[in-house]
Amino acid sequence: MSADRSWTLTCDGCGEIFDSGFNHTARECRITARYYGWATGVGRHRDDFCPECKEDTND
Repeated sequence: MSADRSWTLTCDGCGEIFDSGFNHTARECRITARYYGWATGVGRHRDDFCPECKEDTND
């Protein structure tokens, strides 16, 4: 038996989940999420926003 740990991000705006299924570290997950349009590590509390909520925060 083997176990893999993969990381997910949760949007701090709407709760949407980002899961690529292959990131083994939090850093890799944030890099991959940015590639797909997410805003990661925003603000002093390191909030993460999906592409839709990212647009709302830029208004």
